[in-house]
Amino acid sequence: MQRGLLLLAGFLVAMAQPSFAWIQRFPDDGADFLYSNDVAIDASGDVFVGGAIVTSGTTNRMMVVKLGGAAGAEVWRRIFDPAPYAGGSAEAVAVDSSGDVVVAGDYGGGTPHAVIVAKLDGTTGADLWVHERSTSPGAVDVVFDSAGDVVVGGRFGSEFFVSKLDGATGVELWTYSIDGSPAHFEDAANVVAIDPSGDVLAAGLLDDESYVVKLAGATGAVLWSVAGDPDGTEALDLAIDGGGDVVVGIDGGAVVKLVGANGAEDWRHVEPSGGPAVALAGADVVATGQGGDVFRLAGGTGAELWRHAFLDNRGARHVVVSPAGAVFAAGERSTWTEPLFVARLDGATGALEWLTDHEGTDRHFADHVDALTVDPVGDPVAVGRLFDKERPFLFLALEADQADGSLAGLRGQTMVFRDKDPGNPAKRRVKFLVKGDEVQAPLPGSMNDPILAGATVRIWNPTTLEEAVVAAPAGADWKGIGSPPGINGYKYKDKTGVNPCKVSIRPFKNVKVTCKATGGPIAFSLDEASQGNLAASVALGIAGPQCASYGGLVVKDEPGQFKAKNAPAAGRCP
Repeated sequence: MQRGLLLLAGFLVAMAQPSFAWIQRFPDDGADFLYSNDVAIDASGDVFVGGAIVTSGTTNRMMVVKLGGAAGAEVWRRIFDPAPYAGGSAEAVAVDSSGDVVVAGDYGGGTPHAVIVAKLDGTTGADLWVHERSTSPGAVDVVFDSAGDVVVGGRFGSEFFVSKLDGATGVELWTYSIDGSPAHFEDAANVVAIDPSGDVLAAGLLDDESYVVKLAGATGAVLWSVAGDPDGTEALDLAIDGGGDVVVGIDGGAVVKLVGANGAEDWRHVEPSGGPAVALAGADVVATGQGGDVFRLAGGTGAELWRHAFLDNRGARHVVVSPAGAVFAAGERSTWTEPLFVARLDGATGALEWLTDHEGTDRHFADHVDALTVDPVGDPVAVGRLFDKERPFLFLALEADQADGSLAGLRGQTMVFRDKDPGNPAKRRVKFLVKGDEVQAPLPGSMNDPILAGATVRIWNPTTLEEAVVAAPAGADWKGIGSPPGINGYKYKDKTGVNPCKVSIRPFKNVKVTCKATGGPIAFSLDEASQGNLAASVALGIAGPQCASYGGLVVKDEPGQFKAKNAPAAGRCP
């Protein structure tokens, strides 16, 4: 038996720990469209998405969906319907230590109109309690404290408000509200958080200016507040470090660190523009800024440590840091077909480690990410919207493998592998076909365009870890399909006799590969009595590979020959 790339084989063994990767597109039940606003993950890695659903003849309905962490399959869906919940949207979700979920939003397109906060059983989606407050535009953010009580922020009429609710019953424990002078309907708490002592921080907009307030967790009494900012108009995000100090992201381009004890400004970093999202990386701060750059600031001084500017007119809008210190960013591309993307950056240097684009079938509209987080093992999870030719837009949820950005495998339609002489690599032939709506192709001229970046074809046996890796290098052997070239996919055919493969990639349709070992050996053999199943993948540039397993309907499985059809989608792409 011949083996290739032993280091990679060792990596596959190391990845046997629970780590999942998948992509799901909704709706699948006749709805006109679903959309997402927020995402939360429980301790076991299951995913809760808050948003809304719209079907013909109805208004938006507030919705929460639970997806299994292993494959993204829907576990349950709670739709707040019928009236008085019609016309609503779930704006924020959070999960407690027992796996139950709280959702906050609003309902009522006309009268009544109310804030709604509901706690649902994490296993079944059944209501545990529902808290309503009428004649109010809605809740924007929600979080559990260490005791399991619920803190919610948003807007009551024209007021910036924060409320604390009993986690067991939903009964209101206290409410803090403040109205600008003169009254402004825009006043609102955009984000709430709990500090290490159990006190509450809230940030948002008051009198058309940024506003940050610290409230006593037990009573809601104001401990300090900071109103207005010379470098921005609205506080959009905040994070609290282990010492209780507060980092605030302000619309207009400022990242400001406030002393947790009294709200005094410790340091500030100013961007020319942007609405920073902020996250903590140990004692340091990672944020988004001008043009969607991602940068890291020293926690003690605010000095910039590194900056990553994305190519191809991409801009990050969300940023999170994994427990191991990897930085994940997500956002959109502002030109061409405007896909959404998820990327991993080296936490120490900001270097791009992988980037993967995702887009709907209607490429004339901008896809986007609504929320980004990480699961317990450090894989990034994103939710967003994809525009589709059949529906206005789809609700997208994906969990990417933290190591390379790969997603769940696609359906393996057909694989044929012939090894005429197991001892002679020059006698081998392999063909495989992958079909599915999830097939992605990079944008023309982007960093993952195979004309510029090349591709890698990999074939392996998941049982023995025997594998072959064949390069399809960048250059003239690649051709773009469509006008402009590449908009409808890519084709590769070796013209020098060095590489034995032909590759065809058509987005939302299929991947086809044919390899003949006439110009170079395929370092893989079928000398076992049985293969059981085989797998294959194609990776374009530094994007996560698109892979499939072949072991559904096995037509032949003997020394020297393997043929399979209609394999189910692989659980993940290793």
